[in-house]
Amino acid sequence: MTATEQITENSEQALVDDEHPWPGLASFREQDEAFFKGRNEDVDKLYSLVNRERLTVLFGVSGLGKSSLLQAGLFPLLREENILPITIRLNFTDLSQTFNEQVFAAMHRQILEKSIEVPEHRQQETLWEYFHRKDAEFWDARNRIIIPLLCFDQFEEVFTLGREDFNRGVELKKFLVELADLVEGRCPELVKVRMDENPDESKSFNFSLHPYKVLLSLREDYLADLEGLRKSMPSIIFNRMRLAPMNGKQAMAVADQTQGRLMEHGVAESVVRLVAGKQGEDHRDLAELRIEPALLSLVCRELNERRIATQTPESMRNPSPATVNRFLKTLSVEV
Repeated sequence: MTATEQITENSEQALVDDEHPWPGLASFREQDEAFFKGRNEDVDKLYSLVNRERLTVLFGVSGLGKSSLLQAGLFPLLREENILPITIRLNFTDLSQTFNEQVFAAMHRQILEKSIEVPEHRQQETLWEYFHRKDAEFWDARNRIIIPLLCFDQFEEVFTLGREDFNRGVELKKFLVELADLVEGRCPELVKVRMDENPDESKSFNFSLHPYKVLLSLREDYLADLEGLRKSMPSIIFNRMRLAPMNGKQAMAVADQTQGRLMEHGVAESVVRLVAGKQGEDHRDLAELRIEPALLSLVCRELNERRIATQTPESMRNPSPATVNRFLKTLSVEV
C-alpha cells in the first residue's frame, strides 16, 4: 500500500473531535456540525433553495465536499424548521431490493432513528402514491408535522453504475420515471389507468398538495447526463446550486478553527497558501485563492496526527513550510 493509499484509508475511517477537528478525505457527518467550517454562505444559499421549490439540484466537481455540506451544514438547519432529511444512495449491486424498495427501506430506517410517526408503506406502492395519500403525514415525537426531504447523494452513479448491467438498467429507467412523477407532482400513468377503472380510488389521494421535497446531489461532470432527464423531469433546470472551491478566507476558517490551540494562525495561513499552490505568492489576497476542501482537510489532519504521534505538541503546531511542503509531496501534489 502506498503512502497516499494509507492516508486515504485512515481518513475514510476518521472521526472528528476536539483533538481531531479535520476528517481528512472522509465526509463530515451530521453530528460533526460544530467542526464544519467555512461554508456558511453556501449552507444559507442551499437552505433557501430547498425551502423555495420542491426539487433542488446540488452539483460541483469531486472533492468540494458536497456530502459534508449536506450532512453537517444543511441537515441540522432543516431539522430546526421541521424538515426531515432522508439520505438515499442507490445500491446497484444489491439485487434483493428494487430501487423503489431501497428508498422506502432508507426512509424507514432513518425515520425509526428519529421516532417519526409515518403512514405504513403498502406493497407495490409508487413514491407518488405514498406521498399523495390523504393520510401521508409525518409526525414527530412532539406532535408536529414534519416535511420529508428525500436527498439522493452521489446521484451521478445513476449514469455510471446504473449503466453497467442491462437488466438493472431497465429497472433503473422505470424508477427514474417514478422519481420524475414524484418530483413533478404528476400522477403515474399506471395509477391513472387504475383510477379510470375504479374512480372511487381517486378519493384516497390528494392531488393538489405535495408534502415532501427532493434533492439530487451529483458531480458536475454528470450535469449533462442529468439534463438528459429534462423531458420527464423539467424541474431539474430551475432550482440549482453549483458548489465552488473554497476561497482563502473560507479555508482559513477551516485551518485556523482551533485559534492556535492545534495550529498557529501563521501556520494555518501557510498551509492554506501551500494547498492553493500559491506559497510563493504571499502578496496575493486570500480571497483570490481557490482551495479544494478535501485536500486542505487531509493536510490539516495529517499534520495534526504527526504532532500527536511525536508527543511534542509544539513540533507540529508550528511546522515549518518545508515540513508542510514535504508532506504535500507525499501526496503527489504540485505546490
